[in-house]
Amino acid sequence: MLLRLRNCLGRLQQTARSLVTLRYQELLKVEEVASRLGQSATWVATTLFRVRDTLRKCIGEPASLVAKAEEGA
Repeated sequence: MLLRLRNCLGRLQQTARSLVTLRYQELLKVEEVASRLGQSATWVATTLFRVRDTLRKCIGEPASLVAKAEEGA
């Protein structure tokens, strides 16, 4: 599961990866992330919601699709 998450994170656009890093690795509050990126807290919260949904869907993909993506990386 962790390998799939890493693969899915690698498939995100840079902005989305930055949001995930700031929020979940650096443990910043939404308002702090917004301040760092020069965005509104609403934009950060909405975008994180969408990124989490994207990751959920990616992790749930059949293993064969994940393996193909890893081969292409």
